[in-house]
Amino acid sequence: LTQCKSANYNPTFFGCDGLDGLLSIKNFDTSLCEGVMFLTPFAADAQDQATQDFVKKYKDAYNGETPNQFAADAYDGVMVLAELMKKEGITADMSASDICDKLKKAISDKDFSYDGLTGTGMKWGEDGAVSKDPKAVIIKNGAYSALTADDIAASTAQ
Repeated sequence: LTQCKSANYNPTFFGCDGLDGLLSIKNFDTSLCEGVMFLTPFAADAQDQATQDFVKKYKDAYNGETPNQFAADAYDGVMVLAELMKKEGITADMSASDICDKLKKAISDKDFSYDGLTGTGMKWGEDGAVSKDPKAVIIKNGAYSALTADDIAASTAQ
């Protein structure tokens, strides 16, 4: 983004979830992010109650900072483990190896799915990969926002 600005080159940037968090990079001119679009499993401005509750609690805990998909993924990860630990009857006296074996088997069970902040009906394969649908986001007016058809039309008109 910085190099494009210095070269007076203004492409439309579209990427993946690795671009999430641009607005919180220290000592970075975040105005360069305006119009950047990316796919992510989490949009902080989503209107469902779970997202709104999570965003409020996160902002309260972290000096008003808006959570990105990495925070939401981490939250979902902990909640999935907690659910599986309850379901599998995992206790502190079990060996780490037994706990790991139970969790691996339980998370990849064809009947297990999880509805969280980063997806609904999420399922895990035996390789550990999760299936969930991405959301398209744009950085607009210095904030993350769900990508709309108007945003796409505006970016292609440039």
